[in-house]
This record gives sequence, structure tokens and C-alpha cells, in this order.
Amino acid sequence: MNQAWRMGCVGVLAAVVGCSSSGGGGSGGSGAAAQKCDTLVDKLCEKLGPCESLTQADCVSQVNQSFKQQFGATCSGADAVSATYDGCLADLGPSYQCSMGTPDNCKGVILFQQ
Repeated sequence: MNQAWRMGCVGVLAAVVGCSSSGGGGSGGSGAAAQKCDTLVDKLCEKLGPCESLTQADCVSQVNQSFKQQFGATCSGADAVSATYDGCLADLGPSYQCSMGTPDNCKGVILFQQ
């Protein structure tokens, strides 16, 4: 099956989410993808939340609400993460600053099927 991933818009973290136009949407592909999604959302909110004047908890809540509205599920419905997942986490390390924007390795890294 062809899975052409396209970008989705999810508020402050829009660039990190991708989705496919095939499938049922938000059904969740693996527990590993959901766990990796949770880890990445926590890390992104730790780094990008303050850039948007959001607390960690508010950022995570807003991201999960946006995922649910757009994909029918929170991270529990993530189907996969892209090959750049580990690079994304590394890019969000101690030297990351708000002025850097969303790292390229983080763009489209969380994948939901639709």
C-alpha cells in the first residue's frame, strides 16, 4: 500500500506531525510509536512551549487536544515515527534555542494515518 505522508497543522508544533491520506485514522499502529510520540511531545513542549509562553502542562494539553481534533486520537493513535526521530531528539538538546525554530529533523516526525 502506498503511504504518501503529508504535513498536518497542529498549532505550536505543526511541523512535527504528518499524516497519510489512506486508512481509518487515529487507530494507532504500535505501542512503540505512541510511546515515542509522548516522549517527543514532552521534549518539544519543554523546548518550544516557553517560546510560545506556554507551560509544559499547557503545551502538552494543547498538542494532545489538537491531535485528537485532527486525527481522532492523542499520541496513543500515532502509527509511526519517521526515520529522523532520533535526530530530532538530539537537535532538541541543551544547545537548542527558541530562535532556531523547529529543527529540520523534527518536521513530519510523528505520523498518523487518515
